[in-house]
Amino acid sequence: MNISFARNVDRYVGIPLCFFLSLVARCARLFRRQELKKPKKIVFLGLTEIGAGIMAYPSIQKMRSTWKDANAYLWVFKDNVDFFRATRWFPEDHLIVMRSDSFLNLATDFFRNLIKLHKLRIDAIVDLEASTRLSSLLCYLSGAAIRIGFYSQSTRPFYRGQLYTHQVAYDPSRHISRNYHALVRALLSSVPPEAAGYPCEAGEDLSLPKIRTSTEEDQKLQDKLCELGGFANHDRRLVLVHLGLNDRLPIRRWPLEYYQQLMERLLSHPKTIILLVGTGAQRTFSREGMAEPRIINLIGKTNARELFSLLNRATVLVSHDSGIVHIAALTDIPTIALFGPETPNVFGPLSDRKKVLYKNFNCSPCLLVSNYKQSPCRDNQCIRAITADEVYAEVMKVLS
Repeated sequence: MNISFARNVDRYVGIPLCFFLSLVARCARLFRRQELKKPKKIVFLGLTEIGAGIMAYPSIQKMRSTWKDANAYLWVFKDNVDFFRATRWFPEDHLIVMRSDSFLNLATDFFRNLIKLHKLRIDAIVDLEASTRLSSLLCYLSGAAIRIGFYSQSTRPFYRGQLYTHQVAYDPSRHISRNYHALVRALLSSVPPEAAGYPCEAGEDLSLPKIRTSTEEDQKLQDKLCELGGFANHDRRLVLVHLGLNDRLPIRRWPLEYYQQLMERLLSHPKTIILLVGTGAQRTFSREGMAEPRIINLIGKTNARELFSLLNRATVLVSHDSGIVHIAALTDIPTIALFGPETPNVFGPLSDRKKVLYKNFNCSPCLLVSNYKQSPCRDNQCIRAITADEVYAEVMKVLS
């Protein structure tokens, strides 16, 4: 579904619905008091981005370790569900999927999933989204007694109604993982300690688990690389390059010509193999220079488990701010991440093997919760200011 259309629906339909349901919720509280008990079924709602689910996972694990008998569910868009299946963090029947390829499918799954949640009789729902009204509506209509989500403290607050039982201030100066941690802390504190059975404490361990692949999966990847390029020998250094051709926020992209300049310089080293990774149609990438046998195009050709195998095997990853830099944090690969319209102080990957390039322009960040990540900028100089020479130098530090 077109992102501009989705934003308009969220604004012009979401605001009146949030206002109306907030009045309903206020009236309901006057006549009905629910006794809060320790939740047994908890849904985490993170529809839009893979990175959100990854950076929230340490806090989800904290909840699991504190409430060991609780069941965690994840509600995501269909575009992202294959990745979360590949992580094996949630059982298959604990993944709630919503299609977003058309308004009709979105509306159909809106009601279908709400019926499913009512049948499950969920106790709590945690909204990981900070810039949509759809998610706050889903939380209220889910039937959960405990509903936790963000509210904005900015000078231009993002209206989402009063649909949560527990509101958490979204702090735009803190890393998003710490904001998610605040949500889970609110969840753990949503019931009295005597109801929970023990004190509800939440330490700030934000480390991510590492995803390992089997020998059989690694061998299948090796066979695929040999079939595609014939150069996947063990003495080669594999450089992963993510072009982000189908990034839903194109303003974050590093220019394609800069990527081409980088690849030309890297190919001057005879043992270097460049693997183009990402999703989407290959035809969106110019085939100029693709005759070079040491550039293997894997765009749209790998599933999530193969991507994990690739990240575990490769020498370094280069990408602008996108989901793959967060996926890479689940492996040991050194990552060179390029940031511009968003700040790495808030959205940087949770990796201890990353090098972030960020010019910190006065106008950056311009993609904010308060503006629905809809920047007026039409000339992303903040990301263009990062040169191919700078990125090449960082890659060579890893390769050497």
